[in-house]
Amino acid sequence: MARAPGPDEVYSEALRHISSKGLRFLLRCINHSWTTGTIPVEWRRATIVPLLKPGKSPELLESYRPISLTSIVSKVAEKMVLKRLLWVWTPHPHQYAYRSMRTTTMQLAHLIHEVEHNRNHYFQVSLPKKSGTGNQLHYRPHRTLLVLVDFSKAFDSIDHRVLSRLLANIPGVNCRGWLRNFLCGRYAKTRVGHRHSDRRPMLRGVPQGSVLGPYLFSLYVHPLLNLLNSFAGVTADMYADDLSIIVKGSPGKTPFPLPTWFFKNCMRGVRKMAWPSTRQSVKLLGSHFPRTRSQIMIVKGRWPLVVAGCQIPVMTMGASRTTKLLGMDLDPRLTLNVAATKQCAATSQRISQLRCIAHKERDHLHMTYARSSLDTVLPNYAMAASSYGQ
Repeated sequence: MARAPGPDEVYSEALRHISSKGLRFLLRCINHSWTTGTIPVEWRRATIVPLLKPGKSPELLESYRPISLTSIVSKVAEKMVLKRLLWVWTPHPHQYAYRSMRTTTMQLAHLIHEVEHNRNHYFQVSLPKKSGTGNQLHYRPHRTLLVLVDFSKAFDSIDHRVLSRLLANIPGVNCRGWLRNFLCGRYAKTRVGHRHSDRRPMLRGVPQGSVLGPYLFSLYVHPLLNLLNSFAGVTADMYADDLSIIVKGSPGKTPFPLPTWFFKNCMRGVRKMAWPSTRQSVKLLGSHFPRTRSQIMIVKGRWPLVVAGCQIPVMTMGASRTTKLLGMDLDPRLTLNVAATKQCAATSQRISQLRCIAHKERDHLHMTYARSSLDTVLPNYAMAASSYGQ
């Protein structure tokens, strides 16, 4: 899809074989668009192709990801504008996607580090003695609450008015003007096979498949990450639209002494982003977190969950003993045993395939095919295993 042509039917190979005179003319056109803030109409046209998500049912509409095929020339201009944008603006440090030297492994490693830090950080608690006379000091480790939020249709639900207000804080008149005009007046049509729908205006969202789309989404969620990380004992990380909230708590009657206004402020921050609510909402202390596919898990803790003296009906939040973050299975003790077992089974299957098709001297295939799946997750396994002396 990266090289697929847009509505103008210009292929990327055509730009590779263009003459030097044609390249200079193209550069003058892009520079004129940058200085004047005007964007050609064809650059704001898109053809949406629905792609089936892996492992999803083809009969459900939400199983498809809408990919926008835009003009190749527009993508060249977007790459040039992106360099200017990253010169004056930096994505949030807790956003691990769309940044150089940042991977999913780093976010998982940060999660393991936070859990182990809380587990090794003890505090004093006064408990009555068994004899019934007086109290005695005990030391208890902190517990960790992990809330995973997967925003539904996040890229398609971005409000252009909110994004325009955020773009007002970007330095540079040309950069602000070009990005605002990039969002305005966009039209798209859907293509399924050889059939096309009517062209419709795109009043919300950013085009998935464009160069600037992911970075505009990162700019859009920047205030939400600032809000979540402003609370004491709370750490929020994101990889694209996958949000993970780590809350530090202590055992007892109120293991996570977060007041109700924490969740209300979170809800207020989401509403400021103008994301529409869905039917499947998560109810927490009377507040609705308007997202689907949300899960909650207490790392090394017991049920039920009590916050601010109120017992939370955790089953309404999709509470689970095991959950999955960025493709890795997590267990309450964060030993990663479930993930390691699945990874070993997948690797054994690949080795069995190599034995059937490869020659005896199959070292090169073994390194590129079998071990590639292990090399991406070994750092996190090593961190979790060292915590338990394994």
